[in-house]
Amino acid sequence: MTVELGIKHLVLTTTPAELGWDVASAWNTKLLQSYVAKQFGVSISREALRKLLHRKGLSWTRPTYTLAKGNPDEQKQFEKQMDLIKKT
Repeated sequence: MTVELGIKHLVLTTTPAELGWDVASAWNTKLLQSYVAKQFGVSISREALRKLLHRKGLSWTRPTYTLAKGNPDEQKQFEKQMDLIKKT
């Protein structure tokens, strides 16, 4: 597996936290730069990493938080209450 394919596979299938590399739940270029240097013995700039990932069809997105245990009924009730508050 080439370094490029290894990086793409890494980003798509793992998180830094899963590998014990960091507590982060998503990769960024700074973490990838350090990881690539240690695992592959290759020094690469953060901008070059960003371009490499872009060439491989990946793009950066900000992680979003989703409330997994949210109650849809309670959320709708809350939205109704907020609408009433906004109107007054």
